[in-house]
Amino acid sequence: MTKNNPTYIFKSVPIKSIDIDDQLTSFSFDIPPISLKQSIDEIGVIHPVTLVPLGKSFRIVCGHKRIKIVSQLKIKEIPARILSPAPDEEAMLMLNLSENQFLHQYSDIEKGLILSKLCTVNILEIRIIEKYMPMLGLEKSKKLLDEHLKANQLVLGLKTLLHEMNVPLRVFSVLFHWNTESAVAAERFFSVLRPGVNKWRDLL
Repeated sequence: MTKNNPTYIFKSVPIKSIDIDDQLTSFSFDIPPISLKQSIDEIGVIHPVTLVPLGKSFRIVCGHKRIKIVSQLKIKEIPARILSPAPDEEAMLMLNLSENQFLHQYSDIEKGLILSKLCTVNILEIRIIEKYMPMLGLEKSKKLLDEHLKANQLVLGLKTLLHEMNVPLRVFSVLFHWNTESAVAAERFFSVLRPGVNKWRDLL
């Protein structure tokens, strides 16, 4: 992780210059709220997104939902704060987590996604356990880390459903032993039934 303290340059950035497909720091399974879209449509983006330069384009550090909405509304530019010099990928992840630490309550599915991304950028396991798990409200536990990484390997539809219904890992961890066909069948069953957490526990 870079030790340089980046400075911020505030400017309006063309949407077409932002790599919207870069999802490194996108942790949320929620769709952008309608209220946010209405607000941006009526008064624009109030809080600048955070970007880092990559050649002639930009990567997103914070603001995926705002950028997606602006793109859908066909607004050509968005206010941004640009980090210079560009931090490394661990620093990008850290900046997003720090900004949202007290603003967003992550589901166990989202925590699994975040921990998987930290592993993807080659952060040492012990560093993830000691530094990042407490930021997510998790105990410093290798077993718990391994379980959250398994959660991220579930089929997408099932992960989305588990997130939407805020089912805790201790309830759905039994799914880790199921094959893909069984997991897909569970997704179909629970998406129709949509039980409460206690019923999830009983049925699983």
